[in-house]
Amino acid sequence: MNKQKLKDLLLTTYQVCLDNEYLDQYLDLVETNCLSYSKMSVELFKQENVNYHHVIPLSAYYKFLSPDVPQRKRAHKARKIADCDPNCFMILLSVSDHLLAHYYLMQCAINSVEIKNNISALTFIIADQTKEQLQILLTDNKISQISFLAVKIKTQLQKLSIDTEIAIDPQVYIHKDNSELTIPQSELSYYNNLGWQLGRVKSSNSKFQPRCYIHREGVYKNILLSKLPDYLEEGWEYGAAGKPRKKQK
Repeated sequence: MNKQKLKDLLLTTYQVCLDNEYLDQYLDLVETNCLSYSKMSVELFKQENVNYHHVIPLSAYYKFLSPDVPQRKRAHKARKIADCDPNCFMILLSVSDHLLAHYYLMQCAINSVEIKNNISALTFIIADQTKEQLQILLTDNKISQISFLAVKIKTQLQKLSIDTEIAIDPQVYIHKDNSELTIPQSELSYYNNLGWQLGRVKSSNSKFQPRCYIHREGVYKNILLSKLPDYLEEGWEYGAAGKPRKKQK
């Protein structure tokens, strides 16, 4: 399959992508790694730390599933449909390229549901790696230069109690069109430009206004969460690390 045909499928037939630079990067990655499913690829899979990747995102097939299919079985059912689709062949990717593939798909996703599906895929791929494999991934320049991926890997390493050189980026909630995500705080401005708002879905429609702590030079404030971006631009930092606790009476 040539790049233009795959591009037409993603944009028009399956309608899961927007036409931007990230889609072009995804198509280049697929073309570079275009090794179709075969006995040879199975042998390579056994020898190397590589992943299978459907060139058409599995989420494109969710529309064909009955609403009665439980959430935990939807990916499995979608994979069965994809495996029968002649347009959706599989390729072998290194773990780093597999992460890049879903990162590019996330960045060209047509809606918030597709964004969330690719973030879930990234989380699953990272969680499936050993400590040593995660540390190797961080030495890959393509991965380490994308803060979104580096932070997710660092967070997983933190869960595994591994010391790393890069500080963990605090996570914050954002919402849009009744969907919500948790993202690294450093990515907040990027998502704001895409129309996402700080906070959770329920709190955005409630009279209750969520608050958070910030600090700067030993001074602490409890502010509205919606005001956090303004304070961050002024040099304040998110959280209450080091704040003295009140003594219990």
